[in-house]
Amino acid sequence: ADLTGDTDIEADDLMLFSDSWLEGVDTTVPEPNITSWQVEPITTSTSSIYMEAATATDTQNGIEYYFECTSGSGPDSGWQYGNIYEPNGLSMGTQYSYKAKARDTSANLNETGWSIPVTARTFKIFYEIADASAAVALTPDLFIVAGDEKNKLRLYDVDNPGSAAIADVKIGDYLHIDPCHPETDIEGATWFHGRIFWITSHGRNRDGQYWFSRYQFFATSVTFSGGDLDVTVDGNYTNLIDDLIAYDSVYDLGLVDAIGVVDGHIDTNDIPDLAPKEKGLNIEGLCGADDRRSMLIGFRNPRPKPEDKKLGLIIRLNNPEAVVLNGAAPDFAPPLAVDLDGYGIRSIEYSHLLDQYLIVAGSHKSGSEKPLQTLYKYHMAAGLLTWLADFPYITPEAVFQFPESDEIHLLSDDGALLVDTPDGPIQNKYLPKEQRTFRAHQITP
Repeated sequence: ADLTGDTDIEADDLMLFSDSWLEGVDTTVPEPNITSWQVEPITTSTSSIYMEAATATDTQNGIEYYFECTSGSGPDSGWQYGNIYEPNGLSMGTQYSYKAKARDTSANLNETGWSIPVTARTFKIFYEIADASAAVALTPDLFIVAGDEKNKLRLYDVDNPGSAAIADVKIGDYLHIDPCHPETDIEGATWFHGRIFWITSHGRNRDGQYWFSRYQFFATSVTFSGGDLDVTVDGNYTNLIDDLIAYDSVYDLGLVDAIGVVDGHIDTNDIPDLAPKEKGLNIEGLCGADDRRSMLIGFRNPRPKPEDKKLGLIIRLNNPEAVVLNGAAPDFAPPLAVDLDGYGIRSIEYSHLLDQYLIVAGSHKSGSEKPLQTLYKYHMAAGLLTWLADFPYITPEAVFQFPESDEIHLLSDDGALLVDTPDGPIQNKYLPKEQRTFRAHQITP
């Protein structure tokens, strides 16, 4: 068509024709023209992942969103009006990567570019305990774990989720146990010179009562052969609380106030305000240090407040073997305080592959206004703390790595989770043993 009247069809004619034909047709891509994430894909259960694309806008039409699984063989969303997608029925302990895009609802269906793909891994579950609180790798595929309320160590195969322990050993007979109150409340574990060292909370019970069973720092030799788990308790130190009282007289960290002291020793009377999840002392972290000679003890509470912010407390013990195996007096280094956004330490481990510490930080209370825990890596020499992940759906209390693997494994204390039963909701830890579960998560730093 010669729209310019000069008998020749030229570029000007084509431009005029194009403008006329496209008049009234939406050719504008929604904003932003490259989709981003409002909430990156995050694990919510053993079979589901949640994700939320950033809201796209278009001045003339509605918006649809598409979520595509790029690895893991998960389902795609198809085009949908909502910017939230939560695929269900996924496989346990499996990685899934997703990307998202948006389009308008015009006749032209103008699409944005894809977001960057982001990967999330579904949780695993294991049976027989609910309150997994301390663990270490025993072999390249087996880990040994203590529940904080049962005096038994259990062995699990990380590659066989949904299973019960493959072996277990009772250790209460070899510890300093009050038969009326046998709960030891094991909270931390670490390998050190061929042994696994374990530490209990050294705190009162939930009612602020003093039970001496909860004041243990012990070492074990552990072997697994022919299906048999053999554990020997090689030493146990039960006077650490008095040593911390003396330590606090030098550094004034609030330990004495959190312990409850009379005449230089722990006050054995009931003090409800000094329950571990109130104002009481609570040890939850233990790890062999990077110097391979000392250990670090991490405190969920107290959290010293030298200025206007409460800090996570770490105390280095220079002679752990002499203390636990021979009953020597502890040689403590000066304290270290770490800014964990007001949280205390739920677990700590040194990563030889990363050459940094892994710290799980969380509230000292049983609940929190922000129901999440945070994983950091910590370069102690440089004083550099780096965020790795938040955990709004689990409560990690144990962090460890398998030999020669950079994957970080976290175990959740799920004792307080409510489980629907024919008799109504019951806390996980009160279910029959074969029904109790804890969740495990795995991330790549």
